[in-house]
Formats: sequence, C-alpha cells, structure tokens
Amino acid sequence: MLKRANRHHQDAMLNNRKGKIEGTDSLDCHTTGAGGELAVCIWSGLEWTGENERGRFKAPDINPDIFVRTRDNRFSHNRRNLFIWPDDPMTGRHVLVLRESEHLFSLQGWINGTQAKQERNWKHLRGTKTPAYWVDELNDMESLDF
Repeated sequence: MLKRANRHHQDAMLNNRKGKIEGTDSLDCHTTGAGGELAVCIWSGLEWTGENERGRFKAPDINPDIFVRTRDNRFSHNRRNLFIWPDDPMTGRHVLVLRESEHLFSLQGWINGTQAKQERNWKHLRGTKTPAYWVDELNDMESLDF
C-alpha cells in the first residue's frame, strides 16, 4: 500500500499537484486513498495490485471501472458526502470510503458518474478549496455488482 501511495505522491510532485486537504501532506492523502482502495477490494473480493499506470491520474482505481474516494475523519468537513471533481469521468462507479482510524475503513456507498454530475449536486462547501459535485444520497454497497 505504501508503495502505491509513494508513487502517487511522486507523480503529484512532478506534475505540481498538491494534496487537496489542508493540514495534510500529499503522501498522507495518498496513503489514505490507497487504504480505501484496498478496503473496497477486500470487501468485494477483487484483486488489488496497488498498481496504476503512471501518468494516468484519471484511470480507475480498481478495474474495470471503480473510482474510490476516501475521506479521512480527522480532517474532512462534510465527510459523509462523496465528492466528484468536474473533470472526473462520467463513466464508471464512484465509491465513498471513510477512514475511521489508522487501520479502520468503512464503505459508505456508491454512485455512477452520470447520477453524480447533476446540477443539484454542484456546490462549494465550507472548508473546501473549489466547487465540486457533492453527493450525499448514495446507493447501498450491496447493490454494487462486479
């Protein structure tokens, strides 16, 4: 997990992308994200290699089409909302995972990109740097098929 987080951190630094959560560094953000991806794979039985093609920042986290967003309870405002950036793909399924503690992750739900990118979800929430699609009504994880 740390290998993948470190690789994402290095790519972020090379491409001048900083962590999106104030008060954390990029490596901590990527470590939290990798933990969320691993949690989804353990729950679903899918293989998690911890690999992703370098330079493919918008590629699915888990094949074939799963994008994982992990929010850390220590820093996140509105942490039970799944955020989708404007340039995130319309295709694919987006899963929200909460990092409850250092080693505990809970899966909150999922939504597809088309459902998420509705005008009613476009918001600039307090404590966030930029507007995004913020979704608080997610599909139950049990309805996510593979």
